[in-house]
Amino acid sequence: MSATHPEAVLAAGSFSKAVAITKADSDLDAIPDALYVGSTGNLSLMLADDTSEVSFVGVPAGTVLRVRAKQVRDTGSTADDIVGLFV
Repeated sequence: MSATHPEAVLAAGSFSKAVAITKADSDLDAIPDALYVGSTGNLSLMLADDTSEVSFVGVPAGTVLRVRAKQVRDTGSTADDIVGLFV
């Protein structure tokens, strides 16, 4: 199982790299294995293999979303202090 496969992320006990995410309606430079949400709010994401966005509503501060998002969209997102986590 590769390090970028979703099951590898679920099995991982820790992450080896963290990058601050700036919300934008365009693709990220690299697709993180998970997202840390620092302040409560909504997140509008486009996941790695999708062509349409999905909204996560009311994500609590301190949540780690184990999703591979190619976009953390500014439009529709109210959560802040988002960090991309890499295995």
